Amino acid sequence: NDEDPGIVDNDNAYLRTLKQNSSLTLLQESKIQKAFDDQGSLGLFRLFITNSFMNAIRNWTNKNLKSKGLKEVNESKFRAYIGLEMAMSIIQLNDISYYWQTEMFTGHKDFRKTMSRDDFMDIRANIALRDPESYNHDEASADPLWHSRKVLEHFQKNISQLAVATGTSALDEASVRTKG
Repeated sequence: NDEDPGIVDNDNAYLRTLKQNSSLTLLQESKIQKAFDDQGSLGLFRLFITNSFMNAIRNWTNKNLKSKGLKEVNESKFRAYIGLEMAMSIIQLNDISYYWQTEMFTGHKDFRKTMSRDDFMDIRANIALRDPESYNHDEASADPLWHSRKVLEHFQKNISQLAVATGTSALDEASVRTKG
């Protein structure tokens, strides 16, 4: 693991605190610990969204990009896109274009270093969370989450294999900052 040892120590402390202070029972603790030891925080992320599913989403997105005459995205750039989307939930600015600006009190250098705003917007406008060729009008009409149902099911399946709530739990939508 070539991560900064201070970051790893903080992550381990976070994991310990989460385990001690939550009502979660870890079903596959050794698998979770190995994923973290091998790849740090990225390893934990990959427990919930597997490489094969991430590649499927990228391939579906590439179908959309290609159909519009845009350049397909490689795995590294797609993962960078996902990282920027997640970072936008933490570093909140009022408009997407602000992340790439260079004026005083606007922009963020890491966004500019990661990818161009045009590339980001092309991916964002064409992201596909299911195969674009599998559209079914009846299904889409009956299910308001038809466009992201496969991601939700994938995520829920993987979570339920790793940890389950053992006590009373509730999530207040106002307790966590998000752009969603």
